[in-house]
This record gives sequence, C-alpha cells and structure tokens, in this order.
Amino acid sequence: MITELTLKNVDDEVLARLQAEANKKGTDLNTFILKIFRRVVGLETEKEKKAVYHDLDYLAGTWTKEEAEDFEISIESFNQIDETLWQ
Repeated sequence: MITELTLKNVDDEVLARLQAEANKKGTDLNTFILKIFRRVVGLETEKEKKAVYHDLDYLAGTWTKEEAEDFEISIESFNQIDETLWQ
C-alpha cells in the first residue's frame, strides 16, 4: 500500500536545504526525502549507504610508469609486519 504523507510547518530554510541536497544528488525532492526516511528507519541497503567520492579523480592516470614504480618502492616497508607487536 502506498500512502501520501503531508509535512506541515516546513520552513523556507529547511525546504531550500532539502531541495539543494536533492539537486546535488540529481534527484527530485520527493525521492530524496523518501531515501532519508528509509535511512532513518533502517531500511536503506548497504549498497545505498556507500558513498562515492570524486575528489581525487583528477589524479587518476597522471603518474608515469617510473613515478608509479618509485611510489611502490617507497611504500614497500609498510608491508613488513613487526612480529614484536604481535606477542
């Protein structure tokens, strides 16, 4: 059963923020608010919870092969396990 819900007393500031967030996510206000409701009541799936960030996308594919190899060499020591820490 699908039910309509009316929200009363939504002030302009809240409405503007909700609309801005919906626009940022590329969806309409109704869909955005329904997703908020599903998340709050624990019905959102794990896939929907995973955030996708694009803030480092501009770096993808910019290293030369030599730069990538130098980086791998420089972090090689991080793969070493200090056995004394596990005793």
